[in-house]
Amino acid sequence: MNRATIAACHGFVQRFAGIFLVFCAAFIPFPPLNFIYQQKITAVLFSRIIAAEYYFLSGRALKNPEIHSDSLSLYLLVVLLFLIAAMIALVLHTKRNNISTGNFCYNTCCAYLCFVLMKYGLDKLFKTQFYLPEPNILFTAAGNLDKDILFWSTMGSSRLFNLLTGAVEILAAILLFFKKTRHAGILVSIIALLHVLLINISFDISVKLFSCILLF
Repeated sequence: MNRATIAACHGFVQRFAGIFLVFCAAFIPFPPLNFIYQQKITAVLFSRIIAAEYYFLSGRALKNPEIHSDSLSLYLLVVLLFLIAAMIALVLHTKRNNISTGNFCYNTCCAYLCFVLMKYGLDKLFKTQFYLPEPNILFTAAGNLDKDILFWSTMGSSRLFNLLTGAVEILAAILLFFKKTRHAGILVSIIALLHVLLINISFDISVKLFSCILLF
């Protein structure tokens, strides 16, 4: 491969990744964005296509078409967004279109990541994510609790854990917000999101796909 070919491939991959991540930010349901009817818009645009996609792959009807955390519908939605982003990037690449999508996608992804990190960071500081265990949890034997509920309850009992992890996420969001500190913000957010992804996988918490996309 010569340098021109490598540069062209690199440009295509960057454009595709940017378009794909912007689509994920726009259409993967995230409760704080429901004020713009995000979940309803996603359902209207993709529910029937997802059902058809599942029927094409399995020959069976999709039992639960609702798109929510780590559901089969969400995985099918991500595959669909992946294919749509790849086709758009390919069309723009083959036609040698002069439309620059790089800066728009980059700034949109940074703004979205900044919003998500700030939201979760503040939730931890104000104890609205990992809350203190309720009496019904405290009086239940540990062996009878699911791993995710056990983890959630344990983390809620540690004020220091919430303060430190929340502060790191807020710091990452603030650094991402300003262009001069954006590279530092990306590094801090990678550390924070790797930690989140490890927890979600280890304790089987149902936001594994969402945290993977945030890290990506």
